[in-house]
Amino acid sequence: QPVLLLASKSGRQPQADDELRLWYTKPHTIQDLDSAAATTVFAHHESGLVTGAAGYAAASEIVDQVGNVRLDPGESKDLSTWAAARLKEFRDWLETVKTGPGPAGSAPPYGPGWQLDKWDER
Repeated sequence: QPVLLLASKSGRQPQADDELRLWYTKPHTIQDLDSAAATTVFAHHESGLVTGAAGYAAASEIVDQVGNVRLDPGESKDLSTWAAARLKEFRDWLETVKTGPGPAGSAPPYGPGWQLDKWDER
């Protein structure tokens, strides 16, 4: 069972009305993938992740087709064009996620924090 220990240099525990910010790391899971019962991926990020996955899958298929006999000689070129377009779309979406706000109602990641004091290092 997870346990949270709060320790301070003064030994004082947080009191009522004190502000406490807590960060933790957890690997992202996708529901029904590798037995995950729930997802940690934001619902509004799902389509962007699917676009990236499709682009990478198409790019991987291009590599797999090298040396194979194909009925359509333009298939690899068309697939390559499509994969490049999806990957560009995915990278553009990642830029908006990186610079945009989080989910509705969420605080900025890591928040403003607090000022360094004499015990902190820069």
